[in-house]
Amino acid sequence: MSPPGQRDSEDSDVPRQQRLINRSDLRSAAEKILYTYLLPGSEKEVVLPREMVLDIQTAIEKDGRDDPEMFDVAREYIFQAMEREAFPGFLKAKAMGNLIPVSCLARLILGLLGLFGGFWAGFAMIFLGYSRVTRCWVLKFPSFLWLCGEC
Repeated sequence: MSPPGQRDSEDSDVPRQQRLINRSDLRSAAEKILYTYLLPGSEKEVVLPREMVLDIQTAIEKDGRDDPEMFDVAREYIFQAMEREAFPGFLKAKAMGNLIPVSCLARLILGLLGLFGGFWAGFAMIFLGYSRVTRCWVLKFPSFLWLCGEC
């Protein structure tokens, strides 16, 4: 990387006219966006209101506009649609991770069984007269199962 005042050697090899964006580049980019994303039946069609697509199509094909500002209305519409419809579902999916109702229920049942087993073993060992040290070490296993089931 060269200092800000100097140009890279690879930049100096390319003629200045080839690096600049001209009107024909803007026109071809606008037509590519129109034919790829906006027209009905296009390769990667984005669903927009018909009037919006017609306005953009008229601006490009009949009025000869090629400025990027003609897509601002469509861009804003798409951002709002993503914010209303797609983004909340995405956040919900990320928040829940890979948990599905069946796995949640299985983990809950496993955790509750481990908790019940720990309490049962603890009371049984108390009534059978085991020492406190033995009870503490033996009861670690059901407690561990309970923790694994709840995570």
